Amino acid sequence: KPVLGLELTATPQVQSGSKTVLFKNVVYEYPLSAAIRDGYTRTPYALTRRDIRSYNMTPEELDKTMINDGIIHHENMKVELKKYSINHHEKLVKPFMLIVCKDTGHAQWVLDYVKSDAFREGRYKEKVIMVHSNQSGAEKEENIQKLLEVEKPENPVEIVIHVNILKEGWDVNNLYTIVPLRTATSKTLR
Repeated sequence: KPVLGLELTATPQVQSGSKTVLFKNVVYEYPLSAAIRDGYTRTPYALTRRDIRSYNMTPEELDKTMINDGIIHHENMKVELKKYSINHHEKLVKPFMLIVCKDTGHAQWVLDYVKSDAFREGRYKEKVIMVHSNQSGAEKEENIQKLLEVEKPENPVEIVIHVNILKEGWDVNNLYTIVPLRTATSKTLR
């Protein structure tokens, strides 16, 4: 016989078609900007390029450029985290990278590219998983298990490719690089 129920959420809204509907019964709000200011979370930033002329590129070339820029950042983060671990005698943090795709066909193309020898000389062939809502059975179960354990040092996965499955409520600490290959149409997805 509960008298009062409280819910904590990072996404105090629901999507109704393309429209964002904010919760009406919010008691207290603590925005991301305040959490950053107060030191509770890392400060997000966007990697940019000065030399890119995207209008001269095919969509595939642009995606490859973004994926390659993302993996360079990911590899740099691995080095920095290892140095921090050694210098401060702290447990090593295993970062991972998330690639957000447009649809399952696009995700399959990205997976094939990341698993190819053309991508970082094939170093990530066994370090990538793809998760999407159309997967089923053993494949889905295996990938969900790897996803839940992605931050564990013994899990080889460093790259997660996804389509419309990681919308909210996935709590991870070691996601340092997000490569958005699709536009986030809703506030919740952003």
